[in-house]
Amino acid sequence: MKKDEEKKEPAKSKTYADLQDANGAQQTSGAIFEADIDITNPLFYGYYTAKIPMFKDNNLFMERAKGAYANPLTYGSAPLLSGYISKLNYPKMKNTSGLGVSALGRGRVIGFTEGLAFRAFWFGTNKILMNAVYYGGFLSNETAR
Repeated sequence: MKKDEEKKEPAKSKTYADLQDANGAQQTSGAIFEADIDITNPLFYGYYTAKIPMFKDNNLFMERAKGAYANPLTYGSAPLLSGYISKLNYPKMKNTSGLGVSALGRGRVIGFTEGLAFRAFWFGTNKILMNAVYYGGFLSNETAR
């Protein structure tokens, strides 16, 4: 028998009434994380420090890209500044990338793991979104994943 085929213990039975609470505890619904940014990247024009607080309201975690210039926004090994993230999700958040750039023809597709203009509540990252719109075309192919 292979290691991955070993028998696992059956899960302890729980009531259906507990399902919503158990799943709700795994949601990241408003925590603040510290990100490291490359202020020389056009996406961060107008930022003057290499650290920025990011508001996260989801469980999207992006692996770091292999390219040397493809990780302009990353989270470190202890990124939580404030709020709640479950013990299961916190290791998934550590040492990840917060954005990914893909080259598509002559254009760029820029994907973010956070809502940069979340309900007009968190204004510190609106500029990143505007920079992506106006300066995204200036990104080199070297920044792509």
